[in-house]
Amino acid sequence: MPAPHAVTARPQGKTILRRSALCIGVRLCNGWRLDKPCGPRRHASNSFRRGREIDKTENSLRRYVMGMGVDPALVDAAAKVPSRSFRGLSRGEMERFGIETRGVYETPWFAYHGPAGEFLLLKSVTYPTGDTGDEYRTRTVGLACSPFHPSIRFMYHPELTRKESRTPPMIRAKIGDSVIDLTTLNSQKASVEKSFDLEPRQLQSAIETGSFEFTEMVDQSKKPPLVVKFSTFGLSSNVVALESKCASKNK
Repeated sequence: MPAPHAVTARPQGKTILRRSALCIGVRLCNGWRLDKPCGPRRHASNSFRRGREIDKTENSLRRYVMGMGVDPALVDAAAKVPSRSFRGLSRGEMERFGIETRGVYETPWFAYHGPAGEFLLLKSVTYPTGDTGDEYRTRTVGLACSPFHPSIRFMYHPELTRKESRTPPMIRAKIGDSVIDLTTLNSQKASVEKSFDLEPRQLQSAIETGSFEFTEMVDQSKKPPLVVKFSTFGLSSNVVALESKCASKNK
């Protein structure tokens, strides 16, 4: 799962654009694109190898920006910019990609192919938080192959404030008709990433329902519980690919 990032206030959200421009938009001689010559001409096999490395890098960048609450399509948009030119984003594009958020923002489902052959389906939702609503936190969910085939491994990763790191919230998941208490499940240090296995029928039930729902409750807090929903729109076709991948691993 993507590494958590710090709680982000709205003015700082624009920093994501600048960082993305540095990481994604800048083209160097050993960088991202092969559409223009840079330095001495290389053998075709070297270009092919560099092309594969670029694909892996861009796929990793897609996963990174998704974990930041930004649409992975930002990486694809940047890849279309010629290596020796610069194009800024309009306000509408910033909102469409989730770089600047004025409310809840949800990325589409993203199929991640890892360097070690892993295959993950990932999605993030960014919600306003704090009393003034000018801070945002991102939650991420992921689906992967479970070692207990044909079950599917489900992962949930919320961001934490310092206070919540000391006293993590109680989390309850509603997956289709199933309600699962995640409070006592496995957690990593400095995070509350939870993982559990779903039977195919449970996953299909959730897809038909239209969303995965998570309720976060802070113990002894006067604030109402936070309900986070992840739309399952567009997930069905990706799940078919994931199940095929999992089945091939168990042959």
